[in-house]
Amino acid sequence: MLNELDKLFDMLSEIENKLTDLERINSMVIVTCDACENGNDIKYDVSNVMMLIEDQIDMVEETIRSNVSKCNALTRNIQETIKKGDCQYGRTTNI
Repeated sequence: MLNELDKLFDMLSEIENKLTDLERINSMVIVTCDACENGNDIKYDVSNVMMLIEDQIDMVEETIRSNVSKCNALTRNIQETIKKGDCQYGRTTNI
């Protein structure tokens, strides 16, 4: 069960890292929008940044969904292990 908890912790840490990536992407969008509002002719740069942002968002979304699914599965395994442990403990104390 400790191994499963370690895996769960690792996946949650990866989700946290991906959320940090999303914050960085958001900052890129803000900087790009500010530059456009100030009249800078940066259409090519904006296009490149927008493609990068789109790719990053897709990757982050996929990673988060995958890790949430894995976390849910691990949580169910941990719950089952705990239930089995409770039953075994109950049998031991009743003897």
